[in-house]
Amino acid sequence: TITISDGEPVTLTNVLIGEVWLCSGQSNMEMPVKGFRGQPVKGSCDVIATASPSDNIRMVTLKINSSQTLLDDCVATPWMESTPTNVADFSATAYFFAGYLRKVLNVPIGVICSSWGGSKIESWIHKEVYTEKFPEISLSVLTKDPKDIARPKNEPTLLYNAMIHPLIPYRFHGAIWYQGENNVRRAWQYRDLLPLLITNWRQDWGVDFPFYFVQLAAFTPMLPEPAESEWAELREAQTRALALKNT
Repeated sequence: TITISDGEPVTLTNVLIGEVWLCSGQSNMEMPVKGFRGQPVKGSCDVIATASPSDNIRMVTLKINSSQTLLDDCVATPWMESTPTNVADFSATAYFFAGYLRKVLNVPIGVICSSWGGSKIESWIHKEVYTEKFPEISLSVLTKDPKDIARPKNEPTLLYNAMIHPLIPYRFHGAIWYQGENNVRRAWQYRDLLPLLITNWRQDWGVDFPFYFVQLAAFTPMLPEPAESEWAELREAQTRALALKNT
């Protein structure tokens, strides 16, 4: 319980103090604990059934949105307690990560999920990054009629504007990232784009916070001999980001 006063006391109840983490990416981050249709999550039934507020995990999910300009506000769920209903519909990756930290650190953990399935990394980066570092990526989408933007999640900077910028300067301990499938066809660019995203977000918050990312699985068929593979190239591109500290 926290009480604050400017002469008239206000009491806030059920408040936890611990670590908060930002969780972002595409469908692998968006996928809920209950799974998608035909895509179950191992062990999810037990996890959902035994979820309890006493777990000291709190969750927020941002509603998917895009914008051609920087937004200061976003639509999101309230902070939700760990209950079967809430856990079932929350990001599986974010929730299992929170549970792991809760067990290891023995402090309450809050997780904010800002993700959109099928999105490209370009959409999660500030437009100024392209102007300064990647001028070959067109920002023409910013001047289009919104009705003509069919897939905003695949356009540069639109998700950053609506789903990352509104969170500034909310203080979190670190970020986790699960994305890359939609950039496989241009894996070579990912060598630069992932470090740029990490640096962009850290500069926005003014903190070199820890940044963890999931290396994509080799889900394509195994070949008897070495061969060209866009997925392998993307995974190699992801490792380049390890040159940054706290990754």
